[in-house]
Order: sequence, then structure tokens, then C-alpha cells
Amino acid sequence: ERFRAFGCPTLNDEAASFLAGWLIGVTRETTPFEMHLSDCAITTTGFSDLVKALQDNGAFPGPDPKNATNSLPMYLRLENNYIENSAIQQAIDDNILVAMKKGSGLHLLSTEFKARLLVREDGRSRQKAGMPPAPEDVPSPRPVRPK
Repeated sequence: ERFRAFGCPTLNDEAASFLAGWLIGVTRETTPFEMHLSDCAITTTGFSDLVKALQDNGAFPGPDPKNATNSLPMYLRLENNYIENSAIQQAIDDNILVAMKKGSGLHLLSTEFKARLLVREDGRSRQKAGMPPAPEDVPSPRPVRPK
């Protein structure tokens, strides 16, 4: 259902590659409908592996969790990683990802997209510059508010 690994400084390109290996093998019955990978250490390399897995697996878009007879592109969060904006834009231009702002309706989304990428109000994905720091150099994570 949901894969939540936000704030993991050890979720780097190697881990993203393993995650992509899992995504390429999921079926329509086992596709996640959400992936939260914000505040990790993913660079353009790991992002490219994830996008390729989504692109190559016909199970995406998976079933809508509210109505399994419909399909819904997976909800994807990748803010505050180290991904080049040009790579994100290319995945959007290739119709693999669709940019989505918080609170936007789902009724206009086409099933031609594999995932809905959460972006800022200006339509851009907030990314950090440079290379990820070593895990031991990462500050403590911010507290998570229970729902």
C-alpha cells in the first residue's frame, strides 16, 4: 500500500536501485499507491533507476485504493533529495510522472502517467544541490506529527 522511508540518510542511490528492482517486479495486485522518499540521499542516478522501473512495469498505474476497478498513478514524494531538476522535468515530459500540487484534484489525471510527483506551488520539485552528506553528518530528523 504505502512505502514510507522519508528522512533516511542511508536511502541513497544503491538503496534506490534495490527499490527499483522491487518496483519492476510488482504486479497490479501488489503495486504501492504511495511512496514517500523525501529527505533521503537519492541523486539523479537513483531517481533514474526508479523512473525506469515505473516506465517498464505495465502494472503502473496501479489500482485506485478507493475503487480498484479504476487505475490511479502512484503518489510519489521526493522533495529534499539531490536530483537534478532537468531529470525530473524529463520524466514529466516523457509522461512517466505528472507534477501534482497538494490539494489538487485527482479527477483530471490520466492513467497514461505512472506516478504523481508532489511539487511546490510554483510547479518545481524542491531539491538540494551537490552530493548527499555521509549519514553520520546528517542532522537529526525533524519530528513526525501523528495524524
